[in-house]
Amino acid sequence: RRALFEQSKGTWCNYCGYWTVKYDSILALNRVKASDLKLEQGGYNLAWSQTEVNTRIHFYNTLSFPSAYANGKLAMSDVYNYWEGCPWHVNQNMIDSLYNLKGLFYIQPTFTTNGYHGEISAIVTSAVQFQSAARCKIHVAILQDTIVTPPQGNSNESLFVNTMLKMFPDAGGTYIGNPALGQIDSIQFSF
Repeated sequence: RRALFEQSKGTWCNYCGYWTVKYDSILALNRVKASDLKLEQGGYNLAWSQTEVNTRIHFYNTLSFPSAYANGKLAMSDVYNYWEGCPWHVNQNMIDSLYNLKGLFYIQPTFTTNGYHGEISAIVTSAVQFQSAARCKIHVAILQDTIVTPPQGNSNESLFVNTMLKMFPDAGGTYIGNPALGQIDSIQFSF
């Protein structure tokens, strides 16, 4: 029931590091209510998959950087009518309004690792009856909580928090169709 925030940014972006400071600060205070994921374009010798980052950014049809999405929608300000979607607009009121909403699915994830190998599995239960034309997919991403690097690109950032490393099985997700109310699906990935 936590709100999901995703931020699209790039190491080539002069302003992305600046706009991220408030975003990171407010989300760090709300770990019980919100999760965040960074989609970072660019960088040199970094661990994340650019193909999967770009696929996710195109999924949202991102037109400007940085951009923030809250529960899959552009983060809109209730005060400003410019710079819509800017991570700076993510505030306590937005987090509170999105927290504990009824979800479309109940997801029980399990993650295990033994060094360099891991396994992700989840039981996904539909909380609603989907229409027959629904084309539901489960997107699973693994992220790293903190990455420290030499300064990157024009942004000059060297600290990356909650950055997506990989999607499973890939950026296309796992198709589960149009689940019936209460339908249970299981997914599992190894790496």
